[in-house]
Amino acid sequence: MYFHLILPAMAACLLVLAMGPYIIPLLRRYKFGQSIREDGPQWHQGKQGTPTMGGLMILAAIVLALVITHRNWNVDLWVGLGAVLGFGLIGFLDDSIKVIKKRNLGLNAGPKFLLQLLVACVVSFFVIRIHGGLIRLPFTSVTIDIGWWNYPILVFVFLAAVNSYNLTDGLDGLSSSVGMVFFVSMALIFAGAIPDPDMAALAVACAGALLGFLRYNAKPARVMMGDVGSLALGGAVAYLAASGGLILWLPVMAGTIAIASVSDILQLLSLRFRRRRMFKMAPLHHHLEWIGMEETRIVTMYTIVTVVLCMIGLMAVGW
Repeated sequence: MYFHLILPAMAACLLVLAMGPYIIPLLRRYKFGQSIREDGPQWHQGKQGTPTMGGLMILAAIVLALVITHRNWNVDLWVGLGAVLGFGLIGFLDDSIKVIKKRNLGLNAGPKFLLQLLVACVVSFFVIRIHGGLIRLPFTSVTIDIGWWNYPILVFVFLAAVNSYNLTDGLDGLSSSVGMVFFVSMALIFAGAIPDPDMAALAVACAGALLGFLRYNAKPARVMMGDVGSLALGGAVAYLAASGGLILWLPVMAGTIAIASVSDILQLLSLRFRRRRMFKMAPLHHHLEWIGMEETRIVTMYTIVTVVLCMIGLMAVGW
């Protein structure tokens, strides 16, 4: 029944596994290394120089897997891939500046936000043209049409998702693990409760690529996905939710991704108004490191929580 979903996932996974032995040494040879924050945990300094921009393998695998295995593409899939590649391009520019200038900060905040806003506006426009302004209500069969309000809400969802996923990419295997669980869950939704073969194929291609990437990204990571991967996958997270009218599901199913941005914002507000930190370090996963939790344990905990949250999401959609 789900054979058509296995092929894109398997193809994406095998493609990443096949590219790794060639791409990772190439990134190392040309010194595409990760720059670590000086204010971060001291034990992270050992990751200095780990090849970054491994997200290029993820993007290539997603596109190639869909080209090889998926037939009868519709405009929805084209726009979805456009969102992934559009945000991925911003991440590529960001990573390139980090590598060239050998610093942790890439694009300046202003230009980076404007580029993200541009892509979010264009993609949101097409989502509304294709799907309208319908939003599903959890645990019901009711959909509501919020009209023109859907546009600014979708733009916000895209900006929030790409930056949250970007912040999640801070521990070996973390963003890969929680992202894989989310994409598998979305594939199940689009294969069952909300039949959409194209979105199901996009979701499993993302999941398969992340499964293959975990081979090289699990602790100790041999390569980081970088902004090129995290921003692109954040775009995929938002697009899948938007295309299915499932944006109310995101705070739950992508809760472990969203908490990265939420904890970062709370930290900034606490510093601004209370003159002291709420966390040892934001996002939350770094705070957990500071209080003594092992990196692998944090990743395992986040993954388990994501599984539970996605199961709630599946029940809420009536899968």
